[in-house]
This record gives sequence, C-alpha cells and structure tokens, in this order.
Amino acid sequence: MSELFLEVYSEEIPAGLQVPARDSLTKILCENLANANLEYDKVESYVTTQRLVFSIDGLPVDEPLKHEERKGPRTSAPQKAIDGFLRGLGGSYTIDDCHIKEDKKGTYYSINLESGGGKTKDSLGEIVKKSLSQYTWAKSMKWFDNHTTWVRPIRGIAFLFDGEIVDMNFGGVQSSNTSYGHRFISKEKFTIKGIKDYKESLKRLHVIIDQEERKRIIVEGSKKIAQEHNLTLIEDQDLIVELAGLNAYPNPLLGTIDAEFMEVPEEVLLTSMKSHQKYLGLRDQNGKMAPHFIVITNSIAPDGGKEILLGNERVLRARLSDAKFFWDNDLKTSLDEMNDKLSSQVYHDKIGTMGQRIRNIEKLARNISFKLNSDVSHITQLTLQAASYCKVDLTSEVVFEFPEVQGIMGGYYAERAGFKPQVVKAIKEHYSPRSLNDSVPTGDVSIAIALADKFNTLASFWSVNEKPTGSKDPYALRRCAIGIIRIIVENELRIDIFSKITRALDLLIPQIELRNNPVSQKCANNLRNSDQYEAVTSDLVNFIMERMRIVLEKTYGIRYDVVNACIPRSHNDLGKLHMLSTAVNELILTEDGKNLMAGYLRANNILIKEQTKDNTLYEDDVNMDLLEKPEEIALVEQLNNVSPKITKTITIEDYESSISLLATLKTPIDEFMTKIIVNDKNNEIRINRLHILNKIVKLMRRLANFNEIEVK
Repeated sequence: MSELFLEVYSEEIPAGLQVPARDSLTKILCENLANANLEYDKVESYVTTQRLVFSIDGLPVDEPLKHEERKGPRTSAPQKAIDGFLRGLGGSYTIDDCHIKEDKKGTYYSINLESGGGKTKDSLGEIVKKSLSQYTWAKSMKWFDNHTTWVRPIRGIAFLFDGEIVDMNFGGVQSSNTSYGHRFISKEKFTIKGIKDYKESLKRLHVIIDQEERKRIIVEGSKKIAQEHNLTLIEDQDLIVELAGLNAYPNPLLGTIDAEFMEVPEEVLLTSMKSHQKYLGLRDQNGKMAPHFIVITNSIAPDGGKEILLGNERVLRARLSDAKFFWDNDLKTSLDEMNDKLSSQVYHDKIGTMGQRIRNIEKLARNISFKLNSDVSHITQLTLQAASYCKVDLTSEVVFEFPEVQGIMGGYYAERAGFKPQVVKAIKEHYSPRSLNDSVPTGDVSIAIALADKFNTLASFWSVNEKPTGSKDPYALRRCAIGIIRIIVENELRIDIFSKITRALDLLIPQIELRNNPVSQKCANNLRNSDQYEAVTSDLVNFIMERMRIVLEKTYGIRYDVVNACIPRSHNDLGKLHMLSTAVNELILTEDGKNLMAGYLRANNILIKEQTKDNTLYEDDVNMDLLEKPEEIALVEQLNNVSPKITKTITIEDYESSISLLATLKTPIDEFMTKIIVNDKNNEIRINRLHILNKIVKLMRRLANFNEIEVK
C-alpha cells in the first residue's frame, strides 16, 4: 500500500479562500479516487499562503479488477442500434464478443467488461488533473496563453506516488519531486520523498504547514507577549484565522499606539487596526484598551523586530490620524443636526427614507415596551428617545469611513450629549446580535429598540417583495430573523411575533404608497387586499419560524420533530416554543420517555383504527362501573389524578412539572397496553376502553402533538 503526495505551489492565495479550497479539493479528490475503485486508509490536507498539500495513504499499487455486465439492445433491434451499442463500448468489440440473454420481454445482447488491473500510478495523473480542474475558485486567474484557471499563477507541482514522480501537466506546469522553503526567509529548493519528509523539510525552512498550528502559534505567542507587559490579548477569532492564512511562519511582535489616539473610541481603533493593518488589540488590567498592538510578521527579524515595528507604527499612525480627524469633526456637530439629516437620507428606494424608518421604529418600540415592563411611563420615555436617535451615527464621518461601528458610535455621541445610560446602551446595542457569537441586548429599553429595528427591517423588505432567494440575502434578513429569535429566547421573553409583524406592516403601507415608484404603489395596493396581506404576513411568520427551527436544533440540540410537535401549542410565541420544546425533548431522550411515547402511539393507532372502522369518535367520559381489570382501574385512576394537575401546570407554563406528571403515566400505560385486550368481546367494555385510550391521547396532546414525534 502506497502514499499519494501532491503539492500545488502558487503565488499568494487570499486568506479567505484557503480553507474552503483545501476542504473542497480534498472531497473532490477522494470522490474521484472512489469512483476509480481505489481505496485508501488515511487522508491529510493542508493549506498555507502558497501551498495546497494532500497526502492520501494506503492506496493499492495495482488497480483492482472491475467486472461489469453491460446490457445491450434486443436481438431484434435494428442494426443501427446494435452498431451504436458496440461503438459505445469503445469500438474494440464485435457482436461475437456479446452473449445472448433472455428476460420476460425476450432476448437481448449482453457483454461482460473487465477494467482496471493496471498500475495505480498510471491512472493517478488523470484523476488528479480532473480533480484540480473540477474545483471552481471564488476568484480565479489565467496567465500567459494558458487556458487553465487557478486562484493565482501556479509555480510548481510536486506529485509523487510511492516516492516516485507521477507524470502530469496542469496549467502549463510539469510535475516534479521538488518544492521550496519560505519565500522570504529561506527559499531553498528541496527534494520530496513523502509527507513526513516534506513536513520536516518545510519546518527546517520556516514554513508551518498546519493551519491549526499557525493559529496556536499566533494566539500563544501573542498572549505570552501580553502577559510580559501585564496586558490581555483581545482574541478576535476571525482575525486570527485570517492571520494564520496570511503568514506561513507567524511571529508576533508588540507595537505602541501614540497616546493622542487613545481618546478615540476603542471600537474605531480596533476596526481601523483590523481592517487596514490586521493588528490584534490589547487591554490593560482595568479592561480598557491599551496603547499597544500585536503585529504578526511573516519573517524572522535579525534586530528583534525594531525596524519592522517602526514601519508598522508609522503606518498605523497615519491610519489612526484619519480616524481621529473624523471623530473630532463629528464632535463639532450637535446630535440634533446629525439626526435631522436622516429625513432626506433614502433607506431604500421602494420603502422610504431613514426619517420615516425611525418614526416607525419609535411606534414599534413603544408598543413592545408595554409588553416588557410595568413601569410604562418611565421606560417608554427612554425607549422613544433611544428610538429617535438610534440611527443618528449614519450621518457621521466615522461611520462613513468605518461602517462596521454603526450603532456603537451613536451610543458614544449620545453619551457625549448627556443621555441617560439606558438610552446610550440601547443605541449601542440595537444592531446586536451581529453574529452567532455576539451577545444579545439586555434591559427593557435595549430589547425594545433592537426588536423594533429588526421587525421593521423584515416587514419593510417583505412589503416590497425583496425577500432572500436561495443563497442570496443581500440585506442580511436571515441574520435579522435569528437576531429576533435570540433576543426573545435568551431574555426569556413572551412576545407574539404575529402581532408585531402586522403592526410593522400597518405602519409601512401608507409610507410605501407615497413613494414615487410604481413598484411600491403596486405593493401597497396588494397589501390593502386582505388575502394578499394575510399571505405576506403568513410568509414572514413562516420565515422566522424556519429560522427558529434551525436555532433550536443547532444551538439547543432540540430535535426537528419535537419542534414540529410543539409549534401548534405555541401560537407564534417563540419564548413559549423554546420552553415547551426543551421540556418535551428532555422527556423523549429518557428511557421512560421513549416507553411513554411508544404507549401513546400504540393507543393513538388503535383509537384511530377503531374510530375509522366504527365511523364515530370515542370522546365520552370513562364509565367507572365497566372497569374490570386492575390494570385499567389503575390507569384511569392515575389519569384522573394527574389530569387537573397537568392542566394547571400547562396554564402557568410550568412545562417541567407537566413532563414529570406525564412521566408517571408510563407504568400504568405499559401495564394496560400489555395485559388488557382493548377490543373485548363485550362491546360496552370495548367502547369504554376506547374512551380510556382517548383520555390518554387527549391529555398528552394538551402539551404537544406527539403524533409528530418519531420513536427512535
């Protein structure tokens, strides 16, 4: 058994394209080997700034023989059809090579084909070349007069099998058994024997081939430097991944930020450092941003990095000078002046201006705040102020230059204007959560503004039929829906999303109707039609509920069928759906829960079958005088005992207690279903036992539609 080794060495691969290319090409290559009937034991794949590397170990030296019977045309078929079949076999077969076989329809030609059996090495060139050609880069290039496309011009291909060179030409580059070390530190040519030898040679020549190891070096090296100066690293995972893609031999160094720039909000500093220079930030012992940064170099500095740091500090000084200039300019303008400019700023041509959007957010936020707090007058006043100024920074110079800090900067401007902390916090947080790892807003004012903003966003684009399609979501509406879900679930809120959507749409209809845009006016007219209005509302609710299913499954580990069972009992209440589905999911994961489900499904199946056969519903009370067996008496007594208690716990939404009470039915249901014959010869007893089954089904369905749940 032998190893296939492949290295594609090119000009710099953009950091964001590296890992997707490695993973996709590994999959394509393995699929093509499997299609060629070549089995293997182990796969390794790596990517650096210039290299895509694959090692597939355990391949056979000789291709296995493959036998295939190819069915041909009927013996009575025209000669043209028979000739076509023979040509399809490659042109080297005649009719004498075929066998005549018979089936129900008559006789037909058949041929036994044999393939493989040659040397694996001889077929690997075509397999690998095909695999490389099949991958489509997000951005690719052509070079010289070659028609092959790749992310950047290819400079070398090392391709070995069992230590020997495999002949292949791709992109005008002929395969060899050589590669090069680090392009800046030690670009020495070396010979490759296999993956183990390759890794050792590259490490000696200052290339860390493993992406995860490069990330570890960046994090651990940066933390070590930070600790030496009593600082803490700000771990930006996205930036760390990018830095691991930009540096084949990462080396962290500590730089200094001029004190004058520390007056600028830290979010602006960090954004400027990240987007322009790829620097990591640091915090001091008080949690404030420190006047230092970490730069990751792709080289070894003989002077300890002094010259490198001087150059980086000089470049950063120029960047931060711009940021400080914008910040200082913004502070010269009053908050009201900045806010007034929004009246003429178009949010979307079909929807309206930012000023109109803000007024809608105010009304929605006020409506939501009534649901969140009993101290309505105080909270509503703060909520309205936060809503009025939540988009104020969109007219600022800082946000124009650094769009990533919108919302956050509005909070800083509001703080400078003397607004109360709740208002400042709400403005800063109203875009949150911006990502899956971002925290959600907390506090009534912040929650009201964030939800109002997101409900308005979704309703706005649904009102003019600008919904996500396939993988396209230019307005990040899926993220917006997930934001609503996370805010409601993580704050344990009880909000009817249907009512908020209809409120948002009602505010939008007259607004879009006034747009000087035929599409907007048509959409407004459609929404004034009750059927169209209901269709849009229902579609948007379903959109949010689909995201809710994903969140419950991926984040909370709740089964898809459990969510389906609980949705009818939740009535557009995401908080209730989360609590209920969590409780039901925990039940069915236990052995008692699985047995209870099995008993329920058996009872339900018998009940449906008998009701269908008799064309009647067995929904009357159980006649206690007709109970004969101890198992049916025990079951009915337990049903009567827990039924009012379950009703009470469901009413107060104590689903954990509801589940505990249902679990007590497991044993009596098991005993009943095992020892009692429901279809007794005495029809009165039979009907009474069907009423018992109905009592079981009806009681459990008060909590969820257990028919939707699969017993696993």
